[in-house]
Amino acid sequence: MENKNISDLTELIKQIEANEILLPDFQREFVWKDVEQQKQLVASVLARMPIGSILLLQSSNPKEFSSKALGRKQIINTSELGGNVEYLLDGQQRMTVLTNVFSNAIFQGLTSVNDLVAPMALKRRFFIKLPKWKSAENSEEDIFGFHDLNFPTNNIDNPTYLSGEIMPILEVIEFNKNDGKVFNPFTSEEKATPNDLAKFCISKKDSYLIPLYLITSNDQKTNRKISRIATKIKDDYVSDMKDYYDRLSKDEQEKFIKKYTDEPDEDRKIEDIFAGNFNAWWTSFNEYLKDCIKMTALSQLVVSEAQRGRAIDIYMRI
Repeated sequence: MENKNISDLTELIKQIEANEILLPDFQREFVWKDVEQQKQLVASVLARMPIGSILLLQSSNPKEFSSKALGRKQIINTSELGGNVEYLLDGQQRMTVLTNVFSNAIFQGLTSVNDLVAPMALKRRFFIKLPKWKSAENSEEDIFGFHDLNFPTNNIDNPTYLSGEIMPILEVIEFNKNDGKVFNPFTSEEKATPNDLAKFCISKKDSYLIPLYLITSNDQKTNRKISRIATKIKDDYVSDMKDYYDRLSKDEQEKFIKKYTDEPDEDRKIEDIFAGNFNAWWTSFNEYLKDCIKMTALSQLVVSEAQRGRAIDIYMRI
């Protein structure tokens, strides 16, 4: 029996996508449907707080139990499966929510939303809100130091955030299968290009949106989407700062620019200074998000096939 207190959510989601982690059909229904309950779980992940545990039973026989993919109603055709699997005996609620928030795994190959265990509870996208420069200066929600492009780098390895501080910066947007929204997993890339998604992420009046469902993936398409979003935010952000700077007196400009560089250079464009600081900030912010996913404080109890009696005993006591 192996007990892992730190779990790489990226790897768990990959296993779920590959049907290497399955939900036995005798599990209870999915009940974590309330959006505030889901947000609390996500906030805990992003604050690097403990989020409970999951119990997995290893098996070399994927036909052993009638099983489903997480978030789905339909029983899997086990004849199409091969190799070892792990049955999720406990932790269905949190793993279904986390998989839905941080990936597209639940929607892969889905043709009918009726196959979702809880369509209204899963047709949701979660975003981090970053306050736009004009509204960030006195914002209590600017916990990542966005206004001054000064990410608290000590928080990357030793975060001081509380889940209650993360909650207000989470935005949840619902979708329907055919609404054509750019973040909708059913919307084809011909109808919603990565550039359309980037435009959407800067379209709100007071904040930018960072889609969390892209964070765990490292494929080239996803990287391009994230890159476009960052570039759009940077351009919009730098434009706002430059407009403000141009309205200042010369003395005020000198004081202002000292907040963003230790070495003022008259030949260096102000936009380049702001853009360079944004790039440094974005790198730290993106690194923090990825670390939250890779270092999830999730206790993972994995029971070997030889100890299945112990797994059943644990399951019956939960």
